[in-house]
Amino acid sequence: MGATEKLRALAEEESFRKKLAGCYQCGMCTGGCPVAHVKPDYNPRRMLEAIILGQYDEILSSDLVWLCTSCHSCLERCPQRIEVSGLLVELRNLAAESGNVPKLLLERAKRIAETGQSTPISKASLVWREKLNLAPVSPVNVEELQAILQATKFPGWPERTRSHANGTTS
Repeated sequence: MGATEKLRALAEEESFRKKLAGCYQCGMCTGGCPVAHVKPDYNPRRMLEAIILGQYDEILSSDLVWLCTSCHSCLERCPQRIEVSGLLVELRNLAAESGNVPKLLLERAKRIAETGQSTPISKASLVWREKLNLAPVSPVNVEELQAILQATKFPGWPERTRSHANGTTS
């Protein structure tokens, strides 16, 4: 079952339908959203509407699902207490399953898989740590991270394991 079919099935589940049915499109979620204030085309209300209207492919292929900061302002402002940010996490998971993952996120995940760090530790940071008598940065068990990526079927991971098995790197 593909991501679109999974979203369709999710939207047909009674508990999910009840969550969406409570949304009367007041726009309070969007009005209180910090992302919507800086990115006018980001509109949580419209994303819920797209699900209600069955526009599954459109929502899963949109880059907008990745912009939610999970601040939960939408939940705090919603008179129906709809967990919009929680629904967006589900949409992100389905979008990722369908191959819609921002390139920067995949690059960051690749770095984490290879080094255990999302950003490199600068020499200046290491000097400051020493001056402040902080413990050295502990090495990360990269094998555990790679096992998590494989177990969760993280997008792009099968391609990486195949390329390593063939002796090439991506």
